[in-house]
Amino acid sequence: MQSYKIDLHNHSPIITSDYRGHAETSAADIVRAAQLAGLDVLGISDHFAVEFFRAVYDAAEELPATGSQKLMVVAGSELKITWSGEEVHLITLLPPDSAEAGFEELMGFLDFPKDERIIELLPRVLIEFDPVRVVEKVALLGGMTFVAHIDRFFGDYCLMNRPIVEYLVQDAPLSAMRLSTRRAASFCVRAPTASAISSHRILTASTR
Repeated sequence: MQSYKIDLHNHSPIITSDYRGHAETSAADIVRAAQLAGLDVLGISDHFAVEFFRAVYDAAEELPATGSQKLMVVAGSELKITWSGEEVHLITLLPPDSAEAGFEELMGFLDFPKDERIIELLPRVLIEFDPVRVVEKVALLGGMTFVAHIDRFFGDYCLMNRPIVEYLVQDAPLSAMRLSTRRAASFCVRAPTASAISSHRILTASTR
């Protein structure tokens, strides 16, 4: 079975307050860095935004491949969802050919219209919504969803083994849960897991 090296949780310089790299980083810079890292698939998943995805997708199409095939770029967004006093970060991935339209339909489903989405404030946004319904909606749009950094602590709060995770695993068509370390998998509820690095700066990837 052929294996692929993927990184689906990456932020871009479109939201400078949430990006650890240089604000002038270009889409081509990101593609070259992903190629240098040996990635086959790269996801651009800014908070509640897909505006930078298309530039990276086009750059990957235009730049020469460094291996046997071009870098595949996937449209994503990180949604911070609260439900029953819990908070979960969902990485939603949409088909590249309909990414923008699908994303706007998803935002309409969450009642978060474009004129209310102030780009620099998006990392602070929390939307109260049933996360299972969000995952189901993404699936209907032809996409997939995974839960981000479930084993990371935000102050005293850690998502791992919270009731909301069990609820998602039991009732939502999740694709995976992302762990910072493989060792953390032994503490998680039963579900598909992926151990990976997410990057707020693709040029020097770091766990976040």
